Amino acid sequence: MLNVDYVRDKLLLPALKFALDRQIINELENDILQYLVRQNDMSIRATELDRFGISRSIQKSRMIKKLKKEKLITATKEGGRIYTINFYKSPILRGVVKALSNNGFVADFLNNN
Repeated sequence: MLNVDYVRDKLLLPALKFALDRQIINELENDILQYLVRQNDMSIRATELDRFGISRSIQKSRMIKKLKKEKLITATKEGGRIYTINFYKSPILRGVVKALSNNGFVADFLNNN
């Protein structure tokens, strides 16, 4: 679990796919979160939303606000404008637990109960 590539490829990206398949997140949110997860520091700024066709600052603010409200992202520090993926009380946590289970990190007796 200390290997960033392993965590990203085997846990985080499958968790996002799980959330997308169950319509917990939409395509745009998935694209943004995948981009965020693929960054070396797993962070994103509102200015980077240009690559997703969100060019106006009001649109960027609304998207960041929406992602924060849905608990998909959180500021890296109080009042900060750099964001990272959020798992605490997040709708994508279920996908992370599923990915952990699929990769042998959850004991069988927990899966059956």
